[in-house]
Amino acid sequence: MNKKTIYRWMMGFLIALVSISISFGPGFVVFAEGEGSFNAPPINEDFYQPKEGEKPKPHQPINDTNTQIQAKDQKQPAKQEKKEDDGPGIWDVLKFMSKDVVTDTAAAIEPNIYNEARYDIITGQWENPNANGVLYTSLVKVPRSLLGNLYFQDGSIGKIAIDTWDGAEKTLDAWNKYKTLRELNRLQRMNESTTISIFQKTQIQKKIGCLKTVTKFAKGVGFASLGISAIDAGKNFVDAFKADNSQEAYKLIAKGIGSTGEMLIAGGQILGPTGPGVFLMATGTLLWAGSALYTHREGIKKGVKKAINGVKSAWNKIFG
Repeated sequence: MNKKTIYRWMMGFLIALVSISISFGPGFVVFAEGEGSFNAPPINEDFYQPKEGEKPKPHQPINDTNTQIQAKDQKQPAKQEKKEDDGPGIWDVLKFMSKDVVTDTAAAIEPNIYNEARYDIITGQWENPNANGVLYTSLVKVPRSLLGNLYFQDGSIGKIAIDTWDGAEKTLDAWNKYKTLRELNRLQRMNESTTISIFQKTQIQKKIGCLKTVTKFAKGVGFASLGISAIDAGKNFVDAFKADNSQEAYKLIAKGIGSTGEMLIAGGQILGPTGPGVFLMATGTLLWAGSALYTHREGIKKGVKKAINGVKSAWNKIFG
């Protein structure tokens, strides 16, 4: 028997031994669980139960700023850029042209159309129509509205000043309407008196007719203003419903309330110097003023704070 034959027998024996070990290995384990002579630990129901003792701490990600390493080429999250002011929208321009230019100018021209003397409750005299109202509207009111609606932003000093001016005029209009109503009531009581002459009654009736009259032209201007304000109020409320955040929604709601106030003011002008008319004008002015205060609240806070700091600084320089 040569060496090659011996090597073949040895290799065959090793292969057979390994094959038998692999085949009967699981049987040895089973045998060990029974009465076999192998001293292997038994596998019971408690084998898969969690063991007693302190549990290992769960893995914690490394998020300490001192140990956090960030690659240079790692992309940083994009910063949210603030939306730039694109200027007034189409509706803002249309509203300005229709309401602040057309209707306000028409209201200023209206007294000159009939060219009749009117009783002025402020002076107590009969006044002939003049061009002062038209000049004021053309040279002051319209340019002021242009700056307030299309140029200055909400909360700016210029916008606050313009809205304060506009609010003062609205308040004065409501007050004059109330004075007219009070004067009408006084004249009517005088007209019912039996101690005055026929000539005096004629003059009183003429004053009453002048103060009570709301011309068709003036009513048309009032209805136009009411319609424009209604559209603006509806637009603001709808935009508030679609707003991305609550702060923007509240601002749009405030503007919608302001437009609602302008609707009531227009309704008061249509009704003239009557109880309901005065009530609508007063209520509308209050709503408009509340809307303006809310819209400019941040700018007003900053302005008040700067004023207080300026007074303190001046005080410290003089007496400090």
